[in-house]
Amino acid sequence: MASVYPNKNKTEYRISYTLNGIRKHKPLGLEYNERNKVKAESAKKKFDMLEKENKRKIKYGAIVLSKDKVSLKLSDASSSYLDSIKKNINGKQDYHSRTFEVTIRQFLKLLTRTDG
Repeated sequence: MASVYPNKNKTEYRISYTLNGIRKHKPLGLEYNERNKVKAESAKKKFDMLEKENKRKIKYGAIVLSKDKVSLKLSDASSSYLDSIKKNINGKQDYHSRTFEVTIRQFLKLLTRTDG
């Protein structure tokens, strides 16, 4: 939900809103006084409508949020993760990484298994 507030010096109105999962802040260009409060609230309503429509588009897949357009196979991702995790002083993996490795191995077996 958008919010309207004065800037640090209380000289003009600013607005904060969320767009594509990122919180944005910008000045409205309105002087901070009672006359402009109605205009600032009107701008807030417009940004609220923009946020609602954007959330609806994200929910139904019209907008896909992704920062990287890199495709990576699950087996490659799991092996790179296992290579990058820390090992104990003795060179053994910690409990989390062993559990992850066993679980991923079982999951990949399940995916590659062919039932008749």
